[in-house]
Amino acid sequence: MNQTHNQSQDQSYLDRKYFIDDAKYNCPFCNRKSVTYSVVSTFDFNWSNDRNVYGYLVKCGSDSCSKKSLHLSNYYIDIYGGKFYYATLGSERVDVNDLDIDNLFFYHQPTTFFTLDNRINGRIRKLVSEAEGCAKMGYLVGASGCLRKAIYELLEIEKSSRTNEKGAEIDYAERVKILKGKYQTVPPEYFDALANIQGMTSEQLHEGGWKPWTQEEFRFLVETTKEVLTEVYVRPQEKSLVLSKILGLKPQKEEVKENVSIDEEKQL
Repeated sequence: MNQTHNQSQDQSYLDRKYFIDDAKYNCPFCNRKSVTYSVVSTFDFNWSNDRNVYGYLVKCGSDSCSKKSLHLSNYYIDIYGGKFYYATLGSERVDVNDLDIDNLFFYHQPTTFFTLDNRINGRIRKLVSEAEGCAKMGYLVGASGCLRKAIYELLEIEKSSRTNEKGAEIDYAERVKILKGKYQTVPPEYFDALANIQGMTSEQLHEGGWKPWTQEEFRFLVETTKEVLTEVYVRPQEKSLVLSKILGLKPQKEEVKENVSIDEEKQL
C-alpha cells in the first residue's frame, strides 16, 4: 500500500519510459513529456531463420513535432485507431493496458537518449544511451563496456584525481569517494553503489579483462548512474531556477529617502 502511495506522489519514473500508456509517450525528437502519439505503420521481417520481428512506426501528436520513431518487438501487436491494442504473447492475446508497453520492445530509434537531460555532458549521455541500446539488444558485453566508460568519463570531467596528495595512484573506489565528498547534497547511497562495482579499473576496461554484468546488475547500475548525473547536473539548476522565481515574487518596498535640508529642518 505504501508503494502505491509513493508512486502516486512521485511519478518521475515515467519520464524514463518511451511509452507511458496506449495514448501518451515521451517524444525523443521534441523532448516533450507525456504527449499523444499514433501508430502509423507496421511491418514484419525475418530476423533469422527461426525468428520473426515486428516493427512499428510511431508519430508524435499533430500538436507537436509530428516526427516518426521506429520500435522493434518480438511480439505481434494489434493496432486499432492508431493505438496499440492487443499483444500476442505466445498463444495468448493480452490487452496492452494490462502490460508495461515499454517491455514489449527490444529496440528503439531514436534510443532512450532523450531520457537524460541535455544539461548533462553530451559525451556521457551518448555513452549511457549506447549502453542502454546494447542492453535492449541483449549485448551485455557492449552494454557493460559503454556504462563503464560513461562512469570514467564522469570522473574525468569532474577532475576526480587519479593520484593522492603524495602523487601516488589511487583506485577507482577512492576516486568515486572524492566525487562523493564534492557533492554532499547527493544521496551518498548512489555514490556507494558506484564505488562498490567490482572489476572497475581502467586497465581492465581497456584490456577487456572484465566480466559483463547480468541484466539485473546492469539495470541497477545504469539507473544509479542516471540518478547521480541528474543530481549533479540537473537538480541544482532546477533549484536555482525555482529560487529565482520565488525571489522575483518578493514585494519591492519603496525606500524612503530623507532628503530634508537643514533649512527645511529649521522650518519644522
